[in-house]
Amino acid sequence: MGFNGPPFLNLVTGIRTGKSLQDLSSHLKAIEREHGRAEGLQKNSSRTLDIDILLYDDLAGQHSGIELPRPEIRLNAYVLRPFAELKPLLKLPGTGDTLEAMWQSFDQSSQPLIEVSVE
Repeated sequence: MGFNGPPFLNLVTGIRTGKSLQDLSSHLKAIEREHGRAEGLQKNSSRTLDIDILLYDDLAGQHSGIELPRPEIRLNAYVLRPFAELKPLLKLPGTGDTLEAMWQSFDQSSQPLIEVSVE
């Protein structure tokens, strides 16, 4: 959703790290480059890999050039739904809203999801 390009998988995962937010961001950008992501792409252009930090601890606001929590959580079904499935009772920093409550109140008709079974 959001741009024309080849289909790709989208997922949400949780990790534990000893890295600072800035070090984690740099590390993830290096992984993107190693997998063929070109630098300087326009927003919403096709890419080989896109890794975003949605949350980091309980930070809210701009930190190391990253807006946390990421606005995509509230705006895109393909981000909010898997995140709510992963951590339904997690409260979004700065709001106190749980991911489950956010998903239940999300206008799901505006962004239909395609179910994919991975075996």
